[in-house]
Amino acid sequence: MAVMLSERTEPTLWLDFVNTEVMEDGERVDQLPDPAALWRWFSEYEVVLEAASAGRAAAVHRAALGLRAALRVQAERMAGGKGPSAAGADAVNAVFAEAPLVLRVEGRRGRYDTMRSVVGEHAGAALFPVADSFRVFLETADPDLIGRCRNPACIRFFYDATKNRSRRWCSMETCGNRAKGAAYYRRKQRRRRGRRE
Repeated sequence: MAVMLSERTEPTLWLDFVNTEVMEDGERVDQLPDPAALWRWFSEYEVVLEAASAGRAAAVHRAALGLRAALRVQAERMAGGKGPSAAGADAVNAVFAEAPLVLRVEGRRGRYDTMRSVVGEHAGAALFPVADSFRVFLETADPDLIGRCRNPACIRFFYDATKNRSRRWCSMETCGNRAKGAAYYRRKQRRRRGRRE
């Protein structure tokens, strides 16, 4: 299995990966219920994975769910005001141990670029981009800026890169709009009750 890597590792890809578990109608829902969903998720994030046999894809899927669980613990720790633990580093180091990074210099139009790819038959090859994202996050980002969505029915996390560090929702399009709508409804109800009294 080979995975082509982008030139720049996105330091919050791991958080997007953790957020593939959501709450719907009070139930926890896994957005990666099978290998096909995992491959679709990777393609949405422009991670190029080769096709794999059913057995191989199932092994990658199991490993992905294990890595996601370990990274969720790290997100919960950081959102709770604790720093990342050694267990997070251990989880990504296990991926790196299975995923040799291959560098290749390629010439294009008189210019040379280094192409990065990961090869190997282990699940680590497919999961390298997520693990590498967590590595880059630990090296370059502020763990204190990890937040948990304020919607009590939501289990998603976010990285608060706003100027005044005031982000409250995983997304304004979903939880933020719901909270605004609920607040508007409560204000409207109070006004109606006030008129009747």
